[in-house]
Amino acid sequence: MRYAAAVLVAIFVAPSAHAITFAQFAIGGGYEATLMLSNTSSFDWSGKIWVRQGADQRWAGQWSCNGQSFSGYDYLLVRLPSKSSLKLLFRGDAQTKTGYLKVDPDMGSHESDLTVAYFYSYYSGGRLVNLTGSGPSEDGDTLAFPVEIGPGIDTGYALCPYIGTPPFQVKLTLFDHQGQQRASTTINYTGHFAEFVSQRFPNLPQPFIGHMVVEAQWMMGLEVLRMEYGQGWFLLTSTPAKWLP
Repeated sequence: MRYAAAVLVAIFVAPSAHAITFAQFAIGGGYEATLMLSNTSSFDWSGKIWVRQGADQRWAGQWSCNGQSFSGYDYLLVRLPSKSSLKLLFRGDAQTKTGYLKVDPDMGSHESDLTVAYFYSYYSGGRLVNLTGSGPSEDGDTLAFPVEIGPGIDTGYALCPYIGTPPFQVKLTLFDHQGQQRASTTINYTGHFAEFVSQRFPNLPQPFIGHMVVEAQWMMGLEVLRMEYGQGWFLLTSTPAKWLP
C-alpha cells in the first residue's frame, strides 16, 4: 500500500460533492487524528484525503501522515486493493489547529465502497487524556441537534463547507425543552469554525436542555460534540445531527 501527495495537481482541483466529510479535524498541540479505511468492494479503490481549513483552503501549518510530511500539500493519494484496509495517523506541530477532513473518491471509485472509522486523541505529558470517535458529518442546508448546557456540561458544534463557496448567511435558532424559541442570531459564514453553544449564546439560563436549528443558504457539513468536564479533565462525545428536509 502506498500513498503520496501531488501538490501541482491539487492547486487546480478541489474536493467533490461526493466526498465523505468529517467537519472537525484537530492536530498539533497534543492532538492527533486517526482515519481507518476499508475497501469492501470487489474492485480497487483510489481517492484523495483532503486536509482543509477555512473555506476550502490549504492547511496553514505542518502536518504529517504515518510519519511522512505533507506540509504545504493539499491532499494525499490513497489506493486500496479490493477488501484491503489502511490506517492513517495525522499529526501536526506544537500549536493546535483545526479544520476538516474529506475522503474523496476518484472517478470510477465510490464513497459507498468504503467503511470508515475516524477518531482524534489528546495527549498531555505523553499520557492519553481523551479519545473521541466520530462518524461522517451530516450534510444539509437545514440541520438540527440536541443541546445541553449546565455545570460541567456543554454542547459544541463544527461547521465546514460542503463545497467551496463565497461567504453566506447562516441562521442559528435555539429552542428550549418546551419547544419555545429562546435565542436566535444570523452569522456571516466564511469557512470552517467550531465553538460551544454557550459561547454563541452566553446569557442562557442554566441548566438548559433543548435543540438548535442551523439554517444556511448553502449546504454544509455539521459535527456535534457533547463535552463533560471537571478539574483537570474533560470528555468529548460525538452526537449525531439531523438533516431537516
